[in-house]
Amino acid sequence: MKRARLTVRPYRPRDCKMVVEIQAERTVCCREFFCNTFRGVLRLPGAKCHVAEAGGKIQGYIVAGSGVIMTEVHDLVVLRTARWREIASALLKALEGDVLPRGMECINLRVMSGDKDALALLRRHGYQAYAGVTDDMQMHKHFGGTAKIDPTSSQLTSSSTPRS
Repeated sequence: MKRARLTVRPYRPRDCKMVVEIQAERTVCCREFFCNTFRGVLRLPGAKCHVAEAGGKIQGYIVAGSGVIMTEVHDLVVLRTARWREIASALLKALEGDVLPRGMECINLRVMSGDKDALALLRRHGYQAYAGVTDDMQMHKHFGGTAKIDPTSSQLTSSSTPRS
């Protein structure tokens, strides 16, 4: 059976229902609460969201917020039935392609320390661990500039000015 062609595109408000369903597959959550929280994140300055679509159905999404020099990934989720199809890779690449031209020096995220598949994926994409706590690990991908992660505080510092 031929797989439907994967398209990664910017999020549209009508995608919210499917994004909520993908999130509900991952965790027990109040759909209304998640939808309101998700929409709130998207209203933040610098917020970006991309969805991966195949066969007219959203297969996964990534949502992140950007500051002056760093982008923080809030969520990267792929449907269980769509795993191992390079969807997470395509979403990461789309986010990187979106924020790098704006001068971002670093993308930061958290991943469950026991999620070996997610850790392997992120390492393949150049992400490195810089701090860990009990259940999750902070990882980042540095793109240049002088931004540094302080491993004791997990804060990003930079002596550079944003690139234009």
